[in-house]
Amino acid sequence: MSNGDSSNRDEQRRADNERQEKAESILSETTVRLSELITGIGHGIRAQNTGRFTQYIHVLTQAFEQSPVSIVITDSQGAIQYVNPKFTQLSGYTRAEVAGKNPRVLKSGYTSSEEYRRLWECICSGRTWNGEFHNRHKDGHCYWVEATIGPIKDETGKITHFVGAQVEISRRKRAEEALRQSAALLKRILRSVHEVVFTMNKDGEVLEIFGLLPFGESITPQTLADLFRKNQMALHYGAFSKALNGDSLQYEWSFSENGRVQTFQVYLSPLADTQSESRTVLGTLKNITEQAQLRQLDRFRFLVERTISRISSRFTRFRDYHKAVYLSLQDLGRLLEAEAIYFAGYNGSHILIHPEHLWLRVKRPEYLRYPVFIPANSMKPLLDASNSEQHLQFFRDIDALPEELRNAIRAFVFTSPNSLLVVPVRLEEEKFGLIIVESPKNQYLNDPRQSNFLHFTGKIFAHGIQRFTALRDIQSQSDQLHRRVTELIQIIESLQIAVLLLDQENGRVLETNKMARSLLGYSRGELEEIYFVDLIRKRDGKLCSADSLLEPVRNRECVLQSQDGQSLPVLLNMIPSHWNERDVVVVSLVDLSDQKRTEEEIRALHKKNEQLLNSISSILIGVDAEDNISHFNRVAEQVFGVKGEAIIGQPVLGCPIPWNWMKIIETISSCREENRAITINDFKYRRPDGKDGFLNLTINPYVDENPILSGFLIMGEDVTERKLLESQLSQAQKMESIGQLAAGIAHEINTPTQYIGDNTYFLKEAFEDINKFLKSFLEASQGEECSLQSLREMARELDLDYLCEEIPPAIQQTLDGVAQVSKIVRAIKEFSHPGVEEKMPVDLNKSLENTVIVARNEWKYVAEVETDFDPELPLVYCLPGELNQVFLNVIVNAAHAIADVVGEGGAQKGKIHISTRRDGDWVEVRISDSGIGIPREIQNRIFDPFFTTKEVGKGTGQGLSIAHAVVTKKHGGTIHFESESGKGTTFVIRLPIHMENGDA
Repeated sequence: MSNGDSSNRDEQRRADNERQEKAESILSETTVRLSELITGIGHGIRAQNTGRFTQYIHVLTQAFEQSPVSIVITDSQGAIQYVNPKFTQLSGYTRAEVAGKNPRVLKSGYTSSEEYRRLWECICSGRTWNGEFHNRHKDGHCYWVEATIGPIKDETGKITHFVGAQVEISRRKRAEEALRQSAALLKRILRSVHEVVFTMNKDGEVLEIFGLLPFGESITPQTLADLFRKNQMALHYGAFSKALNGDSLQYEWSFSENGRVQTFQVYLSPLADTQSESRTVLGTLKNITEQAQLRQLDRFRFLVERTISRISSRFTRFRDYHKAVYLSLQDLGRLLEAEAIYFAGYNGSHILIHPEHLWLRVKRPEYLRYPVFIPANSMKPLLDASNSEQHLQFFRDIDALPEELRNAIRAFVFTSPNSLLVVPVRLEEEKFGLIIVESPKNQYLNDPRQSNFLHFTGKIFAHGIQRFTALRDIQSQSDQLHRRVTELIQIIESLQIAVLLLDQENGRVLETNKMARSLLGYSRGELEEIYFVDLIRKRDGKLCSADSLLEPVRNRECVLQSQDGQSLPVLLNMIPSHWNERDVVVVSLVDLSDQKRTEEEIRALHKKNEQLLNSISSILIGVDAEDNISHFNRVAEQVFGVKGEAIIGQPVLGCPIPWNWMKIIETISSCREENRAITINDFKYRRPDGKDGFLNLTINPYVDENPILSGFLIMGEDVTERKLLESQLSQAQKMESIGQLAAGIAHEINTPTQYIGDNTYFLKEAFEDINKFLKSFLEASQGEECSLQSLREMARELDLDYLCEEIPPAIQQTLDGVAQVSKIVRAIKEFSHPGVEEKMPVDLNKSLENTVIVARNEWKYVAEVETDFDPELPLVYCLPGELNQVFLNVIVNAAHAIADVVGEGGAQKGKIHISTRRDGDWVEVRISDSGIGIPREIQNRIFDPFFTTKEVGKGTGQGLSIAHAVVTKKHGGTIHFESESGKGTTFVIRLPIHMENGDA
């Protein structure tokens, strides 16, 4: 896999870099020793001081002889001049056997000639080469070495020798080969299993994947979203975040494609990696579609048996016919997951849908409180289906049906369904009606073996209806229906909904209830002289046509005109019906005046809220319970360069904001689980201009009883400019410190430099005198005219005894001065730590020693420094340069505080005491002074930016403020002080020993 190969290449690159650094270190050490050896030999020959330099050469030679690294030294032409015992042990050749020969005698033929050519070009150009060789031992077996070869130059820069250092790595090579073979075997095993095994990094990128892909595709998934087809991503991201945090979890995921539903068992667990700090997740996908279908099928069969049993029981035992029908329809509708289900009774001329024979999944509308009569010819296509030999008729897509059939179905449905299931209710040739199911969702309807129970249900309904109707007389049924209608009219009269009864032929008002007369402002007699079309303020063609009285109108908003001429917004329903032996239209009106006023107020309030949100100076992004963006204010548009109208209503995970979405998702999950606001500081994002920026974000959950389903607000501010300003202020404070220390350091270095120079001039003059005496001595030894007496007189004139006495102390004093300068320079170098941007283990005792040396000119005239360092103090992970700056600021402030007491150059000096100790998982640094102390009235302002008690020109007020930020924010530690006026101050700095999780 490409991701896996990339990861392997990165690991190989890191390993190569480590080996190169190690080899260059060995070669550097070897080269230095060799240079010292050659230089020492040269000086020894010139000075003829063979005793001391012979011992020096012996020591260096023993270092090479006892080195655990194989060392080879050749001349500039490649002829071997020297090999150490480790070379003989590694290659099998003695020094005599390889002396004067080229190292190519070790070639095994595995390393290419091209590689040797590049090696020779590299070292001849004066650079160091490092790499691996496959060499052949004297006895014929081969071995691997890791080698570093570099040139040795004389004083003119000419290459005189080459030195090579080799370490055997055969065991490591065999282990790497065994590891590669093991990994290849594991991959072959994983590719042969029926489950999909994959690994992902913390950014949701697929590193490796084995096994057959769940969708049979040849394209390899690259991300978490690709693997799961961007389906139910909130579920997968939540599980992925928990696995990253160390939890192992298992869940089921269903996916539908091309009408086929597949179910998978997903298992995610954290993958431990001791060689890397990155987090990895191991996951498996197992196809359990068949098991899931079997479980669902068993449950469906159980529900079918229970439903049929209940329906049979009701029609057998119940005396209330309507209750038996309604409860049976309710059970059947829930089983089929329908939007609506009702029984349409058939009496030969009309279809009657009784209000108690209708079950809706949603709240029942007001107009369905009374019976609905439909002419039989409107239901003819469905009635014809009941005459066929089919058990039921299932219209899968109503919009795809012929127009006549589609219009007939649309005339009596209640929920605008996409599909319709019709079950005939009949016994032999006698038809009782139809059971109509709107938008059934149960998948088992596609299987005739599973849907046969509906035919049996129709039979049960038919027997039940026959039982209930066998004892009734047709005339009594008619009288009962008439009384029922009368009762309904009385009920309608008392309703708070306006109801009108219209003549179906011309639309003339026949009957009204009290609410209708009150709403329209007419009396009963006045309304009976009015046609309904005259009440419509704006003549609507669909409502004013003659055909409109023959078709139902549901939940239609329109405007009527009251008696006083005012516009009256209403919700209109018109249902054709039969009353008092005539065809009528039942009209119901719901006054929408209050609702319209409320909607207008809501729109005004919404506009006001939008203006308020846009006026907020912070970033504000609102997300609803469905994880869709509901608000995106103007500041967010400006910061991210994204228009709000383009993304409002879209999923928040699809928002094109260039930031770390995995971090945002983890924070949102924590916010919902803990039901509290969570803040992310210094959160990096990509600005519209392509540069990196920083945000301070706060994610707040909506207050809700169920935080898992609630929305949340993302609020924040762009702190990029503030961070730049803080960086500039920090740099200014550092420049202030450099300005304070520069003169002092120069003074500290100048003092030893002066006596180094004086001693050097003295040694120069002494050397000239001794040289003059030696020339005379050489002339006397060669027989030239020069008496012994004249040599004695010259020795007295030159005062050779004085020179012999004073030269050694002068040399020692010069060396002491050089050591003192080196100590100061080394302390400055270790104090600065240039280029260190990541935390590293640091010896705080050493850092404090260096800081004391660097700041010596600030305290040496006013105080004595005492240290009490814990010798067992562990290394602390920190930013050494910034922490040294903290120590420097505190020590300099202590010196200034003491100077205010004793004065500069006073006879008495104060005291600065510095101590370190370990306290559990923390390290504590205490810096005390015997200064004037901090007055109580300003102690709460010590760490405030720009606050200073020094006079103008001596401080910016940023030192302790920056120290507080470095210790608390960048290192997770604490800094506080204990002060008593007139007795001094102690600053206590506490730092965690180990890195925090966020720093890993």
